[in-house]
Order: sequence, then C-alpha cells, then structure tokens
Amino acid sequence: MSINTGMLLIWISFASCFGALIYGTWHYFSMNPKIDIASRRFELISLATSTLAAMLLMYYLLDVKAHYLYVFRFSCETFPTLYKISAFWAGQEGSLFIWGWFTLVCVALLRVRTESRTYEIVRIAGLSVAAIFLLLLVIRSPFALIYGIDHQGHLLSTNTDIFATPYLIESHHAQGMNPLLRNPWMVIHPPIVFFGYAASAIPFGAAAAYLLIGDRRWIEIAEPWSRITWLFLTLGIGIGGFWAYEVLGWGAWYWGWDPVETSSLIPWVVLTAYLHTQ
Repeated sequence: MSINTGMLLIWISFASCFGALIYGTWHYFSMNPKIDIASRRFELISLATSTLAAMLLMYYLLDVKAHYLYVFRFSCETFPTLYKISAFWAGQEGSLFIWGWFTLVCVALLRVRTESRTYEIVRIAGLSVAAIFLLLLVIRSPFALIYGIDHQGHLLSTNTDIFATPYLIESHHAQGMNPLLRNPWMVIHPPIVFFGYAASAIPFGAAAAYLLIGDRRWIEIAEPWSRITWLFLTLGIGIGGFWAYEVLGWGAWYWGWDPVETSSLIPWVVLTAYLHTQ
C-alpha cells in the first residue's frame, strides 16, 4: 500500500498552521509564554512540512511523474529544466502553494526586539492568510492523484484518498503547460510577484492592529515590509511588461487592464502613496 506523501504533508502543514493560529490568538489574550512557545512550534512544523511538500512537488515536476494530475497538466518530458521548474506556479494549485509558502516564510522572518500586542496581531493576520491558502490546497491539492480513466477518456483523480493506487502514465504523455507560458520570464516573474503579495500581509496586519488597539508603533513593523512589498511588486510589474512585449496574447503594446495586470498595479499604487506620506 502506497501513501500520497505530498498530500499528507499538505494536511499536516494546514493542521499545524491552524494550531499556530489558535495558540497565537490565545497568547494574544493571555500573554502566557508557554502558549507562545506552543504557537511558534506549530508555526515551524507548518513551515517545515510545506517546504518538504514544495520540494517533493518540484521533484515530481522535474522527473515528470505524470500520474499526478498537476504534473500531467503542466510538466512535460521534452521541456527544458527551467520550464519544468516554472511549471510549479503555472496552475492555480501551484500558485496558491507558493503564495501560502511565502506567507509562512514572511511570518517566520517577522521578529521584533520586544514583545507587543501589535506584533501578535500582525502574526495572527499572517498565519490567517497562510491557513486560508493551505485550506484551499487541502480542498484542491497539487498532489491530486490520477487513479483511472473513465469510458469517455476523462482522467479520474482524487484530492482526498492518500492511499489511492496511481494509474501509471508514461511521462511522454504529459500535456505540459500553455504555450503562452513557455517563456524564460515565467521562471522569475510569478515568484517575484507572489513574494510581493505575501509580504503585504505584514503591513496589512500592522494596520489592522492600529485600528484595533491604536498602537502607533505599528509603523515600525509596517514601513520596512511595505518597502519590501513595493520593491517586489515594482520588479514584478516591470518584468511582466517585458514579457508582454514578447507574447502577443498579453496585449503587447498596450495596457489591457485585465486582472493579471491590475492585481499588481492597484496595491503598488496604494503602497507608493503610503510610502510617499512617510
């Protein structure tokens, strides 16, 4: 009996992140150091298991394990290595995965010299965002396993059965990602943008803390992370512009105002205005 290790790691990561969120909220109200230690341990377990899951998914994409639905749809035996790597974030599941993982990394990097209630609210906000993404991955896993084909030729897959027997598919039968995404910019553009999105959870949490408890020290947390977010969104928008010139499907010579473009532009404009007021 085989076990879907990747799916199991995602479940553990979500459960641990949710545990860190619950204990973190409890610590906010009690300020009990033992509860804080438990919350941080759950946080580290979540980060560690999600990191292992990410490494495992990358291995499957590089080795073209086509019995995994995500690999079947976005990787291909004939792809160069860089395109196999970029297949990680070519689909919705992989994009949510890297966004949630980056959020956990940002929460882990968030440290201040003194304990404060503002810091706890920021941490709770970051863990909440990460938990939502991990929950979505539990519902729609990048490790969904193909276990058969129906009479119409449709692939049958499962998001929940970690003991399902895989329907072995030769790697050369994998479809590979959309031809529009087979571009060198695909390797660096999405991770840069997603890290910018993930980092924005920190100033969001700091602003929420100010609204809730009126602690003016929130800006000590928000400003450096806002600069990091602005930097990565700026790089993402710039690289996306170069990519658009090369691929006609993105509009090339004009701004299309589609969600792909505006989802980065609108927070960038807001952050630019905020940073100019400091």
